[in-house]
Amino acid sequence: MAQYDGKGAAFYEGANSVPQDFVDIEIHNFQSILGDVRGKRVLDLACGFGRWTQILRDSGAHACGSDVSPDQIDIARQLSPDIEYFVLDARDREYLAETGFDLITAVYLLHYAETHEQLRDMLALVYRNLAPGGRFVTLNLNPDYDPELANKSEWLTKTGLYVGKASAESNRLALEIGGMRADTWQWERTTYERTMFKLGFADIAWHPLSELPTGPQSRADSWRFFLQNPNCIALSAYRPR
Repeated sequence: MAQYDGKGAAFYEGANSVPQDFVDIEIHNFQSILGDVRGKRVLDLACGFGRWTQILRDSGAHACGSDVSPDQIDIARQLSPDIEYFVLDARDREYLAETGFDLITAVYLLHYAETHEQLRDMLALVYRNLAPGGRFVTLNLNPDYDPELANKSEWLTKTGLYVGKASAESNRLALEIGGMRADTWQWERTTYERTMFKLGFADIAWHPLSELPTGPQSRADSWRFFLQNPNCIALSAYRPR
């Protein structure tokens, strides 16, 4: 989880090296899935340097962000001093906010769970911190992504990142972004669904990313490449009222 400790500045530079066309596709899709967030109390879990927290704030949400890495939180506070950021391990079994959130987001969090127990702990923290009727939306490593089909040089050139097989005998994959490397774990859809169902989540749904309706040819080319073997997908669920 804290693979980026001591590397906050390097990760910030690496994340900003991703081509804007690809970032725009992510933002467009995530905002479309979220819908209207105006006035909602939102926790951006695993916020990193706060890119998505800022987007939520700018969309009218009362957003705060948390991350396990103090380095990342320091950068987030410098970039957006008007937003509340705090250090929190998403596997914490005791954290409980004073008031439940209307929405909890987690962009690229769950695939850092090394074990099913860690995955359950992350999802349990989300569930108990949602208000009744609250929604969870995450952008995550796609369970259907095939690293064997991914050409490393092509992915790094067109998207600025690459996810490849780290071990032939496990679900561990290696993420490379801006010259940095981190381990991720590719869980099956049924693992997510069963874990969430047992915790009490309802209306569990997968959301494949869709193409931007308009834009320059470069975006269309980036999207066409991505659709051949998409490495990320969105997942949402609700805490029943």
